[in-house]
Amino acid sequence: MEKKIYPDNCVVLDGRLDEAVWNEVPTYTGFTTRKVVGGELVKDQTFVKILPCENRVYFGIKCMESNMDFVRSFASQNIYCGSSVEVFLSPTGSASEVYNFAVTIDSLTQVIYYVEGGNNKAVFTPDWNHAVYMGENYWSIEIEFPLSAFNYSPIEKWTDEWLVNVIRNQPSATEKGPWGQPIFTCSTWSKIEKSFLEGRNFQRISGMPMRA
Repeated sequence: MEKKIYPDNCVVLDGRLDEAVWNEVPTYTGFTTRKVVGGELVKDQTFVKILPCENRVYFGIKCMESNMDFVRSFASQNIYCGSSVEVFLSPTGSASEVYNFAVTIDSLTQVIYYVEGGNNKAVFTPDWNHAVYMGENYWSIEIEFPLSAFNYSPIEKWTDEWLVNVIRNQPSATEKGPWGQPIFTCSTWSKIEKSFLEGRNFQRISGMPMRA
């Protein structure tokens, strides 16, 4: 990513990704099923944009969906049993620490800070915001991460090359489990092998802001 830091007020959180500034940053896609090595591209793709600003980072995520009627009517049971996205971030560029921000289409949220490859973790409630928009054949979300949300990371260790991954959880409208529950598809932007916390396999995104 070209080194450009945008002003903090350049996005209005409504989930639409319709601000002109979103067109100035790359679009990332190519999500594959999470079947360790050799996952296949999923049919309903996900598209990610990352907007680095002075004191925050915005993510714009567009989730293509073949059956929006089902998605609109399906109430999330928890973070992982619903239509949701998870953003994994390391502002220090270190694979040993990862922040996991998860949000469902109906606004259930969870934040976990992992260290030592997940051997230790802390569930906490930083200041972050999001908004969801539902289109005809997709739903999209804008997420705002103030840099203060990453308060576990020592300032002196921050870098402008972050480790990033995005996970999408998607319930099937047709496939059912043994008790009639929907089967969920989990797709990933990064090519992870065994664990969601494999920071060494995350995308490396340069041009990111550094906390003052």
